[in-house]
Order: sequence, then structure tokens, then C-alpha cells
Amino acid sequence: MKAFDYEYYHETKPHVNPRFPYNTYLCTIPLDFTNISTHWHDELELIIIKKGQGRTDVDLISHEVQAGDIILVLPGQLHSISQLCDQHMEYENILFDTRLLYSQHPDICTTEYLRPFFERRYFVPSHIHSGYPYYPGLYGCIKELDDICSRQEPYYELFIKSILYRFFFLLFSAQPRQEVSYAGEQNIQRMKKVLTFVEENYMHSVSLSDAAGFLNFSPSHFMRFFKQNMDMTFTEYLNDYRLSISAKYLSETEESILWVAEQCGFSNLSYFNRLFKRKFNMTPREYRSAR
Repeated sequence: MKAFDYEYYHETKPHVNPRFPYNTYLCTIPLDFTNISTHWHDELELIIIKKGQGRTDVDLISHEVQAGDIILVLPGQLHSISQLCDQHMEYENILFDTRLLYSQHPDICTTEYLRPFFERRYFVPSHIHSGYPYYPGLYGCIKELDDICSRQEPYYELFIKSILYRFFFLLFSAQPRQEVSYAGEQNIQRMKKVLTFVEENYMHSVSLSDAAGFLNFSPSHFMRFFKQNMDMTFTEYLNDYRLSISAKYLSETEESILWVAEQCGFSNLSYFNRLFKRKFNMTPREYRSAR
């Protein structure tokens, strides 16, 4: 998978086969890509750290992760993956359409257990690690899923579904239900709007006031809101997104560097070159040659 499969914050590209909507693949940071920008999609995602250390963010909460950890990302949750200092990290992604587990004629498993959870009506930890007593059972499920997927024996799809049901039984039965905070969810929806605004306008001249007005915030309120939730300023985030898109153009087109800079919202070529080298540790020309 290319880094640019994550170009859009709200991913609409299907990750799974409609006949059996379950998929798994391995990635490495920084070898495959330096980071996966904040995005969301309609499938449930399990991120299993295989080697090394890194950082994941789920619904604006940051987690430092290491080998063995499991990150649970529900449909629609904002999430990102990034390098931690100079650490390398290998991880597995498991993605599936949650409807895979629903009954055609809704039963209690669908209506009372699975759907409310997948729709984020109650909370369980996103970062599952060895400190939780139910961790060994969940990690055992992951190992069984990996094993059957590697062999793909006849009827293996039935086994996958059975293991997923067991995974969620262990997860649900280990803790009482906890309602999701409305205030927290409201902030997440606001951030989704801002990220979509960036996606749709990064190629134009965009100011902090423009983004603040999109949420009907004052510039000072928006500045605090964005920094508090994203741990960087809006300008830093906008430039980082523009630079990621510029890297795509450099890799996939033969257009001039000036054209790339302008397409990504940079009106000053020297400024673009300086920011690009700071992010990728090489100039745009060197980056294109290396790819």
C-alpha cells in the first residue's frame, strides 16, 4: 500500500473485498512512509504492533505504542500513525466491514452488543496492552487470525468470523459499559470539519481566519482549539498536509517543482523548498530522484 492511499482525511476507497470484507497487510514506519496523516474511514481497524515503537493517535488522544500492543479504531474514528523520535516500527493492519458480524435478521448480538459499540455509543480503551488482564485472550485471537489467513484453507472465512466474535466477547465481558462523552464527540466532529476544509482548500491561499470562520470561531479561540487537539498550530498542520501532497506529485508526475509548489498552495518556491527539506531531509529534486 502506498502512503498516498491515505491522502484524503475521510477515506472512501474500499479496503476490503465485498464478497468477504476482511483484509490484512503489514506496514513499516519510516520505510514505507514517514507517517499516516489523520484520517477516518468506514471500516473497523485493528493495528497490531509487531516490532519497535511508535505513536498512534485515536480521536485526538495520543498513545506511545510498542511491540505487542493492539490499537482498536472504530468506524469513523480519527486516527494517525507516526514515527516516535528515530524509532522504527513494523505493524499489521486488520480492516473489516463491521456488517460482516451483523445478523441478517437483527438479534440481540447485533442490536444490543455490536452495533452500539461500532457506532461509538459506549467506550472501551483504544490502546490495549499487556497491562490489561484480558490482553492475552485478545492477542491470542490476533495470532489465530494471522495463522488462518496465512494458510487460507477451505472455509477459512467461517473461522475468521468465529474468532472475531470471540475477540469482542472477551473485550465486552471484561468491563462495564461506559457512555461516550458528548463534549468529546462534539470536538471530534468539529475537527473532522476542519480537516475536510483543509483537504478541499489546501491548494488555495488559506488563513487561520478562514478556518476559524468555517467553524464560526474567533481566530484566537480557533487557534487554542486546534493546538489543544492536534498538538500543533493550524499553519503547521496545513503546511504538513500540503507537503505530503507535494510528495505525491513529485513521485507520480514529471511536472516542474514550481508547478508542484503552486498546486499545493505555496506561492513562494524558496519557502516550499525550505519546508520540504525540513520534513523529508532532502530537497524536492532529491526526493524525486530517490523515488
